[in-house]
Amino acid sequence: MGYNIRYLKSNRNWTQKTIGDYVLGADEQHEAFLDRWQDALWKKKKEIYYRLKDQGIKPKKQLRRGARLCPYPRYRVYHMDVPCEVSDVKRFPWFTRNWKQNRRKRPSSHHSAQKTLDNLIPNLYLKRYHGKSRNYASYYFPKFRSTKISTKDDFCSEMSDWAWAACHSTSKKIGFTPHIFYLNNFDTIDEATFNSDSSTLYNAKCLPSDLIKMELFRLLSGFSTFQDFFRMWDMVPYFTEELAINMPSGLPSNHRYSSSLKSIGVAPIQNFFDNLVAEARKLGLIRDIIHIWDGQFHESWLKKSAPRKPNYPPFYGGLYNHGGKKVGVGVVESTIMDWNGMCTIPVHTKVFPANENENPIVRKTIKEAYMFNKPHPRYFLADRGPSGRGTQQSISDFGICPIIPLRSNVKKGVKVTSGDGLRYFDDVVPNINPDIYDRLYRVRTRIEEHYGLNDTVFRLGKLHVAGKEFTQIEILLENCLGVLIPLTAYKIGRPDLMWSPSSFRHTGMSPELLFPEPYRVLESIRGETPRIPRNFNYRGIGKLNFR
Repeated sequence: MGYNIRYLKSNRNWTQKTIGDYVLGADEQHEAFLDRWQDALWKKKKEIYYRLKDQGIKPKKQLRRGARLCPYPRYRVYHMDVPCEVSDVKRFPWFTRNWKQNRRKRPSSHHSAQKTLDNLIPNLYLKRYHGKSRNYASYYFPKFRSTKISTKDDFCSEMSDWAWAACHSTSKKIGFTPHIFYLNNFDTIDEATFNSDSSTLYNAKCLPSDLIKMELFRLLSGFSTFQDFFRMWDMVPYFTEELAINMPSGLPSNHRYSSSLKSIGVAPIQNFFDNLVAEARKLGLIRDIIHIWDGQFHESWLKKSAPRKPNYPPFYGGLYNHGGKKVGVGVVESTIMDWNGMCTIPVHTKVFPANENENPIVRKTIKEAYMFNKPHPRYFLADRGPSGRGTQQSISDFGICPIIPLRSNVKKGVKVTSGDGLRYFDDVVPNINPDIYDRLYRVRTRIEEHYGLNDTVFRLGKLHVAGKEFTQIEILLENCLGVLIPLTAYKIGRPDLMWSPSSFRHTGMSPELLFPEPYRVLESIRGETPRIPRNFNYRGIGKLNFR
């Protein structure tokens, strides 16, 4: 039978088919089920009301059934010129207004030979090509709105009032390590580890999230080796409270730490990184307008020709040649970052041996980053390294405008900007204003500021790990910190701290004072684990620079 929608103009009428048009009596059975479902809800509500009353608990509201809503259309024909019928049918998700009116084309008011402004000023309407016929979009330099400042009720409702006021009482860069580990969820690491195929390989007595918190704190503190990190840990054992570690008695020793961390595997950490990126995108910190790519070289701890023990993993890396000079042996971190107007946030990362060419590296990275309908940016920025035609065409096939200047030896089909003298393919990026091209490429240096933190703050110029899997874990955790720091700065209402990872290295404030309720929950999870006393007599322990 269906539901008929009638307009004053008959050419706009349409009919919504139902399952009753194909199965006799299905509509009546479904409507009877919905009526019984509402009666069952009312019966359950009465049972709960009288049960509370028998227990001596006075309900806040009196027992009322309220208006009985009809969960299915009451009529088979609805007239769109009757307001009550329009309000009755528009609450169903299948309803939509039909604006098809078949109007005649309006006659042109000017002569067919008259020229337009586009003929006189070709660059007036800037367009770009997406790889499909008659599918154009305008080029423009994006303008970013300022990031929203969060309130205490948004994410920090469990934080004490004086701690929230202390974060905003001064313009100084105030942030503490517990902010990162108490305001963000690490439970997905435990779920992904124990549900994966590598769960039988996990050999630690603590939770996988506890190990990840320790390793993130090691990177944040700037310890280049595990040995120096555990020396600090023995001197200041109450860091387990700062990091919200659930099982401190099961933490591995210095000799078993690396093997326990490697037994977690790459997949759970990759899943944790993807969840952080999704959360940052949901909060508006990742805008997906400008994405920047660059590769960073990390020297390997194990040399390719150096002898090693039989139980060591095979060497992973290659000889890095930068500008005609052999820099060292190691790996290249291929990372795509989003520029939101304030800072760069990693959205995808991959590790390659250092002896590979940058063009296939970029093509493999963007294929994983943008396939399966993942969010695409409007512009993709990179330096002259991956400036091959095949690389730029593969970027353009995703509907992205590549802002990648060419080398000086490319001559065919090239245009040169008058400002900075940048060269680009005219057929890959057609009809773009050279001034806009120059301004967009100047944004590319923002990724260099992020990579500078890897050397100066996280001390990742030389990786003290061995093997492909462990190298991927370290690079992923470094990019997890690149997302956690802006997320935490946003949640505490201080977006100006997104560019200051060193502000979250302070550990002088007790989490029991910052987060009273989560700290009590943490203590109840630990159970019989003895509480580690704080050495308050040692002055300035939280302000020490352990480098």
